[in-house]
Amino acid sequence: MILIGALLLITSASASVVSLTGDNFDELTAGKTVFIKYFAPWCGHCQAMAADWETLASDWVDHEVGLIGEVNCDDISGDMLCDVEDIKQYPTLKWGSPSMLQEYEGGKMYSEMSEFAKAHLKPICAVTNMDVCSEEEKASITKYQNQSVDELLKIIEDVNDKIEELEVELDAKIDALGDEYTEKMKNIKETSKINLVKSIFKSKGGQLLPDDEMDEFPEDFDDGDFSDEDNFGDEDDF
Repeated sequence: MILIGALLLITSASASVVSLTGDNFDELTAGKTVFIKYFAPWCGHCQAMAADWETLASDWVDHEVGLIGEVNCDDISGDMLCDVEDIKQYPTLKWGSPSMLQEYEGGKMYSEMSEFAKAHLKPICAVTNMDVCSEEEKASITKYQNQSVDELLKIIEDVNDKIEELEVELDAKIDALGDEYTEKMKNIKETSKINLVKSIFKSKGGQLLPDDEMDEFPEDFDDGDFSDEDNFGDEDDF
């Protein structure tokens, strides 16, 4: 219990990491390029990276441009920010202009995050920071600023529809691949008479290694068994 309590404390509060909430987000991130961790205190992966995130934050304390922050999605003070960014798994790291965050897809060790921060936490083009924008970027900003809320919403909805269509297409291909795999596995075993071969092999005193002791592929195999819908992180990240 003591260990669990300590881990929760490390994960949810630290001296160097800026704790961002719905009330202070705009004020604390104004004029900054941010690197933000969205987390939940009970998340094991969040606990595992807490010390590295704290070390990273200590490198950027009071920095003129860069800010290392975190949002507790399990707390009422931060859940709105997590909803806005459509956070679906923990931890999720995002970076960039506070009004236009991008998902960080790199490693979660200190050395990897530090290298990324040094390369990216610098003044970047944004609606609130047009001084560093190229002429092309300024033209894009002006183009969309001149459009109405309804026109902007239409663009957003069209893009979301295209993404949804792509996801449906991907799901269909995954289903088809699962069916193809099931059928090929079944054919291989039937044509090779592998179960009969194994039975006779064992009757003669043979012993199979675990890798060779493959059971019949289940008839009711469903590739959905391997869904990551409820995934809260990837072990390979740590």
